[in-house]
Amino acid sequence: MRWFGDEVLWLAPTPERLFRELSDRSAAVWPEAPRYAGEFEDVVPHLTIGEGNRATLQEAETELAEVLPLHSWASELWWFALDECGRWVRRAAFPFGR
Repeated sequence: MRWFGDEVLWLAPTPERLFRELSDRSAAVWPEAPRYAGEFEDVVPHLTIGEGNRATLQEAETELAEVLPLHSWASELWWFALDECGRWVRRAAFPFGR
């Protein structure tokens, strides 16, 4: 597990390179919609566990340490975007080939 600052606990996928490539390809398709509104120069592939209260997140970190690492596979990529009300909405799904 890793932290962005003191407020965001996250997991890193492996191999990271493949997720970076997917993110870069997505960004190239929609250049008018930069990732994270262009706020970050380097977009780090990750799964956010939680954000906010550090003490609560540290408890989650301790509990997760007992079951990590997770091993799984994905059959498709879901593309989410913010709607006009600021909610994340799934806009598309792209199945992975074999």
